[in-house]
Amino acid sequence: MSLNRKLTSIAVTIITTLALLTVLITILNYLGYAYPVEGRSMLPTIREGDLVFIVPVSTKEVQVGQIVVYHRGGTYIIHRVIEKIVNDNLVLLKTKGDNNPVPDPVLVSDNMLNGVVVVHLPYFGFLAMSPYRYILAVLLGLCIIYELFYEGREERPVK
Repeated sequence: MSLNRKLTSIAVTIITTLALLTVLITILNYLGYAYPVEGRSMLPTIREGDLVFIVPVSTKEVQVGQIVVYHRGGTYIIHRVIEKIVNDNLVLLKTKGDNNPVPDPVLVSDNMLNGVVVVHLPYFGFLAMSPYRYILAVLLGLCIIYELFYEGREERPVK
């Protein structure tokens, strides 16, 4: 096998692996367990393009200092809990981005809370973000075309 074929095979393997990871991350995001980070409000702890995994919990189970994912409208927010407010049976969370000067204007209730962050993977969130996932899909398509039309061909000896 020539060096060119070896390098091409390595590139196809890498692109295929990244594409499979993208599919897995997209499925986990759809199910509500993985969230790509978009924004800089949690710097330096969590950066844009990172990926966080959560475990669903109630506001009663969350501790001050933990990072949570909650939704407000159609937006998902990843911030740290700075205060837990207990009023009879109702527990609300006051949150703030590590890089934000003031706390969030809304208290987080159970129906807003998606879960608490348990794993943080730097850079893996880019795989689930536009335009990166589309670029990866195009590269995967090119790899499939290469495998179908060029991989099986024999090399011609150089004269």
